[in-house]
Amino acid sequence: MTGIGVGVSTLKNPSRAGKEAACRALDMVTDPSRCCLVFATAGYPQRSLLDAIRDQVGPIPMAGCSGEGIIGPGVADESNHAVLVAAIADPRISFKTAGYPTVSNSRAAARHVGISLSRHVTEQARFALLFPGGLHVVADEFLTELEAHLPPDLPCLGGAAGENWQRQTTYQYHDWQIYDEGVSAALVSGDFRLATSVSHGCVPIGTELEISRVEGNRLYELGGRPVMDVMAEYVGEDIWSDFGKVAVHFCLGQALKSDLADAYDPLIIRFIPQCHPEDKSVSLPVRMTKGERVWMTRRDHRKMFESAKNSIDGLRDELRGAIPFLALHFDCAGRGKVVLSEADKLELIASFQKGWGQGTPWAGFFTYGEFCPIAGRNMFHNYTAAIALLY
Repeated sequence: MTGIGVGVSTLKNPSRAGKEAACRALDMVTDPSRCCLVFATAGYPQRSLLDAIRDQVGPIPMAGCSGEGIIGPGVADESNHAVLVAAIADPRISFKTAGYPTVSNSRAAARHVGISLSRHVTEQARFALLFPGGLHVVADEFLTELEAHLPPDLPCLGGAAGENWQRQTTYQYHDWQIYDEGVSAALVSGDFRLATSVSHGCVPIGTELEISRVEGNRLYELGGRPVMDVMAEYVGEDIWSDFGKVAVHFCLGQALKSDLADAYDPLIIRFIPQCHPEDKSVSLPVRMTKGERVWMTRRDHRKMFESAKNSIDGLRDELRGAIPFLALHFDCAGRGKVVLSEADKLELIASFQKGWGQGTPWAGFFTYGEFCPIAGRNMFHNYTAAIALLY
């Protein structure tokens, strides 16, 4: 028995699935739950699912979102029907939640969430959990505005909500409310330490490219040429007929400043969620600036596993034998079944989970983007695995 229980269900009926996942989580804790996390895939009627969970755990503070899949102890399920509930009864940890309905302005949403969370900041505040909609939020604008209202050294962790690659709607859960492309967030406080790590498995292809025309997060030209024309030379004519397939397998690598590159990797990876064939431009989840250097990149299986090992080795060095009482795992949907076999995917997830002690509660989901610091600086990533260990 522990102070945190994680339950999973893959039943298709939303009421039965919610009840099963919640009951399995509650079976692992001795005391009444103080707060909970919920991650689920988008195949469920969301209201019925959350009502069934709340019926079991009670109207406690909760945060979470939909994902392309869920990640639990020994579980990495990307089916249309999978739900994970983490019931938290451990007195070392508490949540103060905040939310925002459908985001039309990323800065306005972040301002509202940041001010709401700031009211609860104490010396025991450890990090902020962020689950914004994964299709429309401009993540760096959101993060910059949020940080303006929170302590400067407060880590921001989490993932952008996902769904089953339809690119239509993602859902956010805030105290049993359900938002459509909104924000769910929580200030996590308590008597514990936090260790984080983030890693990607992408390699550059071709030559360095320079951004020659950009407006905010809309990228028009690379080296004086339309960006989709440049991409077509790398990925072929599928860029015109099946951009979704192209975006899953290829992405941009943005050059990092040397101080961050030394602590991480020369490149930070950027997903390309939208194309605009009418002017051959693309939209990105972050803003870019003219003159920045970028590369086309692709996922590399060997680098995925090597980076995962280095990430875990670094966390073990930081914990120095301590056993985490909760692990949070936010892994990009682009590192799941779209690029890996089921066996390889499970092996990659297991490489993060093994060796932390018997039964360490593990909760997370496959995202449309990840939040995790690099060298103490909060960052938004794509195609990464972000791990947070509470110990």
